[in-house]
Amino acid sequence: MLLPSLVEPVPLTAVTTAAPLTAQQRRIFALHRSGAAGTSVLCRTARRLRGPLDRVALDAALVALVGRHVALRTAVRQTDDGPVQLVLAAPTASPLEFVDLSEHVRPLDAARRLVDAFAEQPLPFGPAPLHRVGLVRIGADDHVLVWSLHRMVCDEHSLALLEEELLALYGRGRLEPVPVQFPEYVRWDTRRDRSPGTHYWAERLAGAPTESTLPADTARKPGAPARAGRATLQLDAELSAALLGVARRQRCSPSVLFAAAMTAALARHTGEPDVVIGMPTSDRCLPGLDRSVGPYETVLPIRADLTGATWRELLAQLRATTLSALANNALPVGGRPPFRTALVLRRPAPTEPVAGLLREPWPLPAPTGPLDLTLQVTVAERTELTCEYSGDRYTRAAIERFLDHVARMLVAMTTDLDRNPAAVPLPDGHRPPPVGASPARVATPVLERFHEIVADQPDAPAIITPRETLTYGDLDRMAAFVAEQVRGAGLVGVAQTAGFDAVAGLLGAFTAGAAALPLDPDEPHRHAALLRGNGADAVLGNKAMGRAAAPARPAAVPAGLALVFGASGLTMDHSALARLTTSLRATPGFGAGERVLLLRPLSTEAGIAAMLSALTSGAALVLHPGAAAFDARRLVRFCGRLGVTAVDAPLGSWEAWTAALTAGDFRVPHDWPVTTMTVNGGRVALPTLRAWAAATRQRVTFVHRRGPAEAAGCATVMCTVAGGRHGGSHLPVGRPLPHVEAHLLDPAGVPVPPGAVGELHLGGLGVGLGTGRYLVRTGERARRHADGTLELVDEPAGDGAAPSAVAPLATHVTPTAMTTPSRYTGVLASARRIWQPAQAC
Repeated sequence: MLLPSLVEPVPLTAVTTAAPLTAQQRRIFALHRSGAAGTSVLCRTARRLRGPLDRVALDAALVALVGRHVALRTAVRQTDDGPVQLVLAAPTASPLEFVDLSEHVRPLDAARRLVDAFAEQPLPFGPAPLHRVGLVRIGADDHVLVWSLHRMVCDEHSLALLEEELLALYGRGRLEPVPVQFPEYVRWDTRRDRSPGTHYWAERLAGAPTESTLPADTARKPGAPARAGRATLQLDAELSAALLGVARRQRCSPSVLFAAAMTAALARHTGEPDVVIGMPTSDRCLPGLDRSVGPYETVLPIRADLTGATWRELLAQLRATTLSALANNALPVGGRPPFRTALVLRRPAPTEPVAGLLREPWPLPAPTGPLDLTLQVTVAERTELTCEYSGDRYTRAAIERFLDHVARMLVAMTTDLDRNPAAVPLPDGHRPPPVGASPARVATPVLERFHEIVADQPDAPAIITPRETLTYGDLDRMAAFVAEQVRGAGLVGVAQTAGFDAVAGLLGAFTAGAAALPLDPDEPHRHAALLRGNGADAVLGNKAMGRAAAPARPAAVPAGLALVFGASGLTMDHSALARLTTSLRATPGFGAGERVLLLRPLSTEAGIAAMLSALTSGAALVLHPGAAAFDARRLVRFCGRLGVTAVDAPLGSWEAWTAALTAGDFRVPHDWPVTTMTVNGGRVALPTLRAWAAATRQRVTFVHRRGPAEAAGCATVMCTVAGGRHGGSHLPVGRPLPHVEAHLLDPAGVPVPPGAVGELHLGGLGVGLGTGRYLVRTGERARRHADGTLELVDEPAGDGAAPSAVAPLATHVTPTAMTTPSRYTGVLASARRIWQPAQAC
């Protein structure tokens, strides 16, 4: 025991016949046994009592109170038939635990620590009653009374009643007999027919969401103790009075009023109009239970549908929902409650003196438990909103922001009941600049940057294959030769296997002033259609390069066009390509002296972006014609042999390598040169990432890039080693690249509040239509952390259709369309990289 007891243990004699548990007690017992209950299964109070205190009188009052209420003498035992409750004999001595700190050097600080520890100490089931009372002496006329009771024998109403009656008995007041003791209620409850309530709740909660809660912005560290926090916001007297006026005019209780504001705020944060919260109720409306102590309270799920509802309609809906829930409060036993948040109305704690003692509140630690947050509302002249929350999920700043949003909803309710809550403006503390208004970013064109590298380090390796190495100077000369062969072409198809030819072909097309159409060399059956459809008038193949013979209509290529991707339909001009490569060079893995192993096709947006970013940073590009067949063992050996420092690979390949490395067949050597692993696309499972980090000894920086085709597959980037403290099942997608703007919007196209969930839209110069005036709708729901990191909260919405452009935020600009020739008439033989004639491809 934390506090030394100065009395003999309570004798366990005259135990009554065992009684079953009520439905509510069975729920509490299951929660307690689950290990997730924390301190939420305790009813606790602490009061600072100033004035002369008579301990003898307090002991006598406590003995009388325990004898008065059998719930204070109830123990719970586990039997072969399940848990039962037993009523013990009335004690003959006070159970008060007393500690004197008046001689302590810092008695007030010591009392805070002692009372906090007392209030958080568990009350295990066993032969003893499920409550403890402590008295801490701070000074001659200064004490703290702390009381902790298990919810198996108490609820919040009972706790307030006990405090009131204890001080009344201490002042030698007389109390009326208790009309109904808790065991009598137990006998009635066990005979209650729960079938109507079962049918009601099954119908009412069909399809209900189970995550009506604030999205988490922190992650609990494995093995760390649970943390909880508390934040408070006080409303002014004018607003408090106005709210009560609204409740009277709309014929609803204050609990309905605050439930409307809370569900409206949650809907804005989750992005879902269907919200479920918990609200407590009890059977104390039954005759004789108002002065009875016991766990009569039940928390009922209250479901609100905010789809298109005004404040007036929402209040009427919640009023009807609450009344029907109260009429069916026999909630079925079993299963996890379908809510993660709760709303509780509290009465102001009495502060008037009793028997010469002044009462002051003494704060206790916020409770830990299964709920994410509980909003407590104390209705008074200045109404107080107190949010107790899980410190493992939320920061204090996030909760304070949520309280501010609830308060703004309350203000909006008092000003216009016919307004839609979704239209209430909520401040955004992390608002990105509006699309179309981004400051100009300096991005050197790809060719210009490449030639700077050539001039600076002509003899440095530019491309490395298992058999040959090509310097930057060699690559520049090779690209110049290709440019001469395709000079005058508008669009050049590049259908070459990853190697010297493909890289020189792309750079050569740029040098000739043409746009490049990358083609997958492993899909030759698609080449003719893609070449014809896009109006290409030259093609570079594995065996030859050639030119179309007098197309019926020359291709009209927009000025400045750099790339055309036939599979996705994406086009990129040189300015967009410059911004993309400049952004990617700012991520790990690129830089002079790095060796970047590229294991993705050069016909894809992500592959070309990685290739050009490496070659405009002074890094060496490592290529292998059989990259698709790399397994983990081959990857480790190949990187070690060629000194690879960074790997750029598809997500699926990395997942397969991680599975092989964790299988234990072989290990990554200590001198493995790879320090960066970059994957593109998809979502990264955190368990897989942590397994990879362990297999590579926490030495490899993990870079995850993703984005839709409209952003060339690269819109956001996340750099980490093992995922940090992020919770959930997947790694956040990170921050937008410097040239990208990310917006989270609700269904009406309005930016969601900070920390709330919205649909992710991407914009900025070079994204989508490239004008900076359009947003690309990704179909994914996400939220933004305080540090700007984006985290997806579920899979893409709808039917998984491809992203689509939505209405512009600024002036509508029609994109320039490419015209195409009617026929592609053929390819002529030319020359190969080694300057030898070859057959036509």
